[in-house]
Amino acid sequence: MLSSRLLITAVTALALFVASCGSGSGSSTTTSSFDSSGGNSRAMDSAGPTGGSAIYMDSATLSSDSGTFDIPSGAIMVHLVGNGGPGARMVELTALTGPDGVNWPASNATIFSNEPRSTLSSAIPYSDTPATVAGTWNYTMGCSGCSIQNRWVFWKSTPGSTLKVNVILVSQTDIADPQTDATLQNMLANFARIYANAGITVSYKYTVIDSADTIVADTDSDGNGQYDAMDRLFAQTGGYGPNAEDYAHLVFVNAIGSGGGTLGISGGIPGPPVAGTPHSGVILSTFGGLTKMSADMLRIAAETAAHELGHFLGLFHPSESDGKTYDPISDTPECHAGEKPSPANCPDGTNLMFWISGDGVTQETLTAGQKGVLQRAILVR
Repeated sequence: MLSSRLLITAVTALALFVASCGSGSGSSTTTSSFDSSGGNSRAMDSAGPTGGSAIYMDSATLSSDSGTFDIPSGAIMVHLVGNGGPGARMVELTALTGPDGVNWPASNATIFSNEPRSTLSSAIPYSDTPATVAGTWNYTMGCSGCSIQNRWVFWKSTPGSTLKVNVILVSQTDIADPQTDATLQNMLANFARIYANAGITVSYKYTVIDSADTIVADTDSDGNGQYDAMDRLFAQTGGYGPNAEDYAHLVFVNAIGSGGGTLGISGGIPGPPVAGTPHSGVILSTFGGLTKMSADMLRIAAETAAHELGHFLGLFHPSESDGKTYDPISDTPECHAGEKPSPANCPDGTNLMFWISGDGVTQETLTAGQKGVLQRAILVR
């Protein structure tokens, strides 16, 4: 399962919310949209930018599973995407060679290698170490037992400072109007404050849908590494407006899995910066409704939304639970084997990207290296 986050305290109390939510699976039946975020800011073509010589962000469509693509001078990052669509199990990048002859890890980072997935999403560089991006790249991607439907390459030459977020409420019956609901707005204000500390301004639009997939059952029938309900909910994001590809999609559901303690899951590290794939979003549990949460749980909900979106934009956990595996960023603190792997006992326990939440510890800090990765992400404009 990709980048799920757990809660180590209060799971028993939260399970009371989960038990009252019902069960089932299916697709959305009703959709309403509320947009307060402004207009489009991205051109989805390969013709290059207009109105100046400096490239900010652009993209191109790739026609085959192997070949070359050219990235213009001044680019600071490149992001490759291959979408196998529903039912695809293992879309992977089997070879990627940069303009300087460096062979990049096909899995995007050595600490997460070749997990099953329906959509390949690989960003270079994936740390705070600069990479040679401009020039001709050679790539090969493939799909086990399926064919790749779409392929894109994206690039940027300037760090971004704004992020559009589509807040998708799936059968959240306690929220009548997302734009005026005080509980939701307070949680989103805390989310925006965390990203403001990283130099990123967040704006929102809202999508309300009714779906039995608000209870995310722990089934993965296609073996792509995430729950079937996530596949369905993320695949629908392409239909949420003409500029859906400009947004990061935060999907709020009533429960994730059968255990009751999963706070959220990202569709990838990084996730694909395109809408409508089985991995195009982040899923978050409200445990039966945000308005039922305590003030402390609402704080954790905001941190979890920021944490999972951090994964989607390219951040890893500074330390994994084994105390032996660390992210590729040079300035993040590390929790080593032998230390109790909890927020209160690890030097990275207050970091937004720590692997687990709990102990009453506020987790909002980001290092300069982490902020740089976020600002370099394609969805941050």
